[in-house]
Amino acid sequence: MSNPAHSEKKAIKQLLGQHWSLFAAAAVFGLATISLFVLCRKGDRGHFVYALDDIYISMAVAKNFAFHGVWGVTPYEFASCQSSIIWPLLLAPIFRLVGPSELAPLVMAALFACLSIWLSYVFLRSFRLVQVDIFTTLLAFIFLTPLPALVLGGMEHTLQIATAIPFFWLVAEELSGEKPETSRRHSRWLWVLAPLLTLTRYEGLFLAFAAGSLFLLRKRWRYAFGLGGLALAPVMIIAGVSAWKGWFWLPNSIYLKANLPRVVRSAQDIVPNIRGTFAWSEVNSRDVLGCGFALLLLLSLLIRKDEKLWRRSTVLIVLFLISAALHVKFAGFGWFFRYEAYLVALGLLILSVGAFECVLRSREGRWGKVDTGVAAFLLIFLAAGVFPVLVKRGIDAVRLTPEASRKIFEQQYQMGQFVRQFYRGQSVAVNDIGAVSYFGEPRLIDLWGIGSIDVAKERVKGYLSQGQIAHLTIARNTKIAILYANAFKNGSFATEGLPSQWKVVGTWTDTDTVFTDEATVSFFAVDPAEEARLINGLRHFASQLPPSVLQAGPYVVVSDSIHESPQSP
Repeated sequence: MSNPAHSEKKAIKQLLGQHWSLFAAAAVFGLATISLFVLCRKGDRGHFVYALDDIYISMAVAKNFAFHGVWGVTPYEFASCQSSIIWPLLLAPIFRLVGPSELAPLVMAALFACLSIWLSYVFLRSFRLVQVDIFTTLLAFIFLTPLPALVLGGMEHTLQIATAIPFFWLVAEELSGEKPETSRRHSRWLWVLAPLLTLTRYEGLFLAFAAGSLFLLRKRWRYAFGLGGLALAPVMIIAGVSAWKGWFWLPNSIYLKANLPRVVRSAQDIVPNIRGTFAWSEVNSRDVLGCGFALLLLLSLLIRKDEKLWRRSTVLIVLFLISAALHVKFAGFGWFFRYEAYLVALGLLILSVGAFECVLRSREGRWGKVDTGVAAFLLIFLAAGVFPVLVKRGIDAVRLTPEASRKIFEQQYQMGQFVRQFYRGQSVAVNDIGAVSYFGEPRLIDLWGIGSIDVAKERVKGYLSQGQIAHLTIARNTKIAILYANAFKNGSFATEGLPSQWKVVGTWTDTDTVFTDEATVSFFAVDPAEEARLINGLRHFASQLPPSVLQAGPYVVVSDSIHESPQSP
């Protein structure tokens, strides 16, 4: 009789041997993520603080929705400021069950990152890549996307990647007809993934549009209009609720940041609108544009002398090119590698399978001189143009993640703790709302406009004057303002500066940061009667600040005659 224990060990050994690239890549990912986590905790004096302030917006919305039934960054009013609908919805029941947990987004982001690695593995296996090639591709996928940094950001981008991969894969199978009989039942997942894409992030509309366009070309009307309608449904529902509440149809974060055409209000607006509609986003698009150009060269190789144009590999490339073009035109690239991460991840996977198919065709002797020349140019372009940019992206992610976490800890986290101790429930003006709203729970006025519709409506009209800022804050009975004042001086927020009657009571400057554009946060007494209490609050909080924060202003050299403890409301 066979030994059951021996048979089990043999089965495990066989499993590891057949799928070693997946297990090895998952181990590398886990080690890299844990190492970054430890470095972040070390820089945050034993705390864990996310590398992005934006995740605290999602956490604030989730907390207020779970405990107050309010979809907003404060318990006091509705706010449509989320680029992701589903992330707060996933966090809210967790908060309701175990209480507001600062680690919940981290765990969720890590789990969806693991899911995306597994999906990438299955995707690559379906193209019959060998284990060594799969392992190499997965390493590039992990570090160049970059997954560990996205996990430490705590946001929904790993879920976005985990939904985009199977969506592209299943769309390519449907359009190419290369779908095996045993996997026909998998097509039903497209009907689930289409709305999930846009629930995760609004950029999912780009993927849905790309898929719908190709289904229309194939005269697959049910898929074209059905998937398009399902993808639009969550967006339209949220738009209707937002409009009913007096907000924009799109969340403020998208309306103010994205490259969208504005409403034409007069003849003078026509030319800027046309120019804006056909302008390409110019910030940090090299990663995606490099992948796109490389895939365009690959496409030219794959379709030459090919009687069947609708192959999985060519469909995947076209899907990527359409989606990337829409993203570059309408969406953003930016802080912390996150906005374009799903495109970089898809680009790396599609490059791998496209290159593998080119190698197969070369071995079949189907290449001529032109094909060989294009292939040589592609290799040179990848080696000299694309990979160095992507490698720098991966290195910067590892280098900047602990720095970004420490910066959030030394500024936004401390701002939130200060507001919680001395101004909880009172009106406070800010321009970075995440940690302040989650920890501090004030009545908030956001001078950037993400969390305040009255500010956003003024900002989309154009310039925000000192008088408008003063009027908006007075209308909300604002006591103090905590702002990155330099952003209002250099025109970053399209303002002419802050009201002259506001008095600077103190500043906190991070003296050990690479993010010099936001190194100093200023505290203003908006209401002159609030100056003494703000000074006392800052004096009592001073000892809690990290040593690297340089404190300056009147509260540091204030007369000893002001010594009473500030009273929390």
